[in-house]
Order: sequence, then C-alpha cells, then structure tokens
Amino acid sequence: MAVKIKNRGETMNVNELEKFIHESGIHVPVSKKVLFVDDEAEQLEVVKELLSDSCEILTAGNAKDALDIIEKNEIDVIIADQRMPEMTGVELLERVKTMSPLVVRIILTAYSDTDVIINAINRCEVFRFLLKPWTPEVLEHTIETALSYRFLTKGIFILIKELDDRRKQLEATLKELEESREKILHQERLASMGKFAATISHDLRNELFILLGTVTAMKDMKIDENLREMIEMEYIAIENICNLASGIYEYSRPQKPGLNIESINIKQVLEELVKFMKWRSDFKQIKWEVHCENVQEWPLDRQKIKQLLLNLLSNGAEAIGNQKGSIDVYVRLKGDVLQIEVRDSGKGISPEMAEKIWEPFFSTKGSKGLGLGLEICKQIVMLHGGKIYFESVPGKGTKFFVEIPKLK
Repeated sequence: MAVKIKNRGETMNVNELEKFIHESGIHVPVSKKVLFVDDEAEQLEVVKELLSDSCEILTAGNAKDALDIIEKNEIDVIIADQRMPEMTGVELLERVKTMSPLVVRIILTAYSDTDVIINAINRCEVFRFLLKPWTPEVLEHTIETALSYRFLTKGIFILIKELDDRRKQLEATLKELEESREKILHQERLASMGKFAATISHDLRNELFILLGTVTAMKDMKIDENLREMIEMEYIAIENICNLASGIYEYSRPQKPGLNIESINIKQVLEELVKFMKWRSDFKQIKWEVHCENVQEWPLDRQKIKQLLLNLLSNGAEAIGNQKGSIDVYVRLKGDVLQIEVRDSGKGISPEMAEKIWEPFFSTKGSKGLGLGLEICKQIVMLHGGKIYFESVPGKGTKFFVEIPKLK
C-alpha cells in the first residue's frame, strides 16, 4: 500500500481512518442498502419518500419479513422500531447480529424505554439510538453516519484480511529463502566434505587394502576353525569400512558415481551380513532371520548393495539397542521388481523425525551419527533406478522397503 501509516503508539481519528482506507486503493463494497422496520405503514411510506434519493431503502412491517429480506440481500444498515407485535426491535436486532454481524444496527425507541436501551447495548451492540418522534434531518444524519461506519468496518475487515494474506505471502517467501539458505549451506558442507574425503580416502583405502590382503592371506592358512571365523568377520568388517569410505567419497563428489552391475546371489550376501551382525557383541541379544521367496540372483552393484543392506541392518539393530528384539529381512519378487524389506522391533520413528529422516546430516542418533547413512542408501537405490521408503509405529518398530527393477 502506498500509504504512510502512523508511528507505533499514535492513533487515527475516524476521518483519518476513512481517508486511509480510501487512499489504500482497496475496494470496499457498500451498496447503501438500508432496511427500515416498523409496523406503522404510514411511517414506512414517509421513510421511502425521504431517503429514496440518498440510499436504496427497503422496508418491512414486521420482524419476520425483515429477516427474510436480510437472508436475500446484503443489508448495510437496519433501523428497527422497538414496539412491534410478535418480536420486539431488540429481539430482531439480536437475531440480525447473529446472522450478519457487520450490519449496522439502530434501534428506534422512546425516551421512557430505559430497559430497552440497556438491552440494546448489552444484547445487540447497537450503533445508535433513534428517538421517537424523529425529524427528517436527524434520520438522514443518522443513516449517513451509519453508512460511513459501515464503510469503515468493512474496510477494516478487508484491510485485516489483506494484511493477513500478505503476512502469509511473506512467511512463504521467508520459508523459501530459509530453504534456499539451507541448500546453499548444504552444498557448502558437501563441498567441504568432498575436499576432506578426497584428501583422506586415498590413504585410508590404501591402508585398508593392505589389511584386507593380510587378512585374506590369513584365511588361507591352516588354522583353528574358531580363529578362521574370527578372521572372516574381521575381513567383512574391514571390507565394510572400505565400502563406507568409498560411499562417502562418491556421495560428496558433484558427478554421479557409476555402477558395476553383476548377477549376485542376494540371499548369500544377506546371510553373510547377518552372520557379521550376529558376531558383533553389542547385537548378540537380537534374533536375526532372512526369508527369501523364489529369488536366486539379481543384477546389482555388489559393493553398493552390501553397503545399503549393512546400513539398514545396523539402523534396525541400533533402534533395538541393548534390549531383546528381532530383525527380519524379506526378499521377494513383485513382477520384474526385487523387493527387500528390513523389519525391526525397535523403538520406531516419531512423526517429527519421520519428516526429516531423509535430510542429509540429520541423524536419529543425535551427535553419535553423521546423518549420511540413509542419504547414501537413497542414492544407491536411485542409481539402481529403484525407490526406498519406510513405515513406522513409535514403540513397535520400523519397516524399510527397497524396490529395485531388473536392470538390463
């Protein structure tokens, strides 16, 4: 609005407010419809003749007809005589207040009707009292003032609505700006992480590959079976760390990583990972089950799918914590789509966390997690042309679903 608003603490008088509404440029529809209600037919004829040039005058001889007129017309001002049969003026205006609160209400009464005046104030919130007998000058001035008040009240109502709409627009704009700021910060964090990952990943993976070579050589030795199993678990653990380092590095790079697709036995991969999870001392209280339904081999990136499954299994186990619980993995085919379901009996995900769970750097573990596990899972699934989603009931557990179409 191209209107200067007074400083905080200052008030406008009626004339200034009316000028402000006019200059604001908003349209305030006031039809100047005045309804005069009186059971004296002669009075109605006099009023029609007197006011026909200054406003659109409607008349009613009783309260019932007046209410019918209000239902069918947008009335600006109603003047009702107090003493009418069947329903008094106060009772009528009380009904009008409920039906159309913005209609300006005027009661027509005599000097002696003190109770009427009190009721009109308390029950009807009347704008003005018009005393009988009235003069044409007083009636015209009263209606002119009432129409001006009607203009002001409607104008204020429209202004408030417009201000509220603009407030909502401003809030939406601020939200967009905040989201843009978060995206910029996110990109900056990713760029920083990318530089960090690029710096350490080469040396880290070199060291890990040396360890892998050593552990591989130890696996081929003739040693005790229990020791061999421990070495195999160490091998899987080191391999998982290698995959994690590679995943973080690839995620932080601007270009999408490629896929090394091969036909893999998904059941075998899962059983190997579950065996590793059982071996961990902090997850020994969990019951693990793998259920494969008519699934043999499927074209996947072995390294990435192992990273995906390990993340989901670890998340489920951490949701259970040190309590007894179960994790069931179901693998099934739905046409040409491989579906993997990881179901845990943990604490579940609250609705508040569910809204943020796919955001990078948001972790349900607080400061204990990087907040990249599920983001990397999502990227892996998307690279395979699939989708990932979840269902959760707080206090009962969570189900993660991965669906991957058959790659050609």
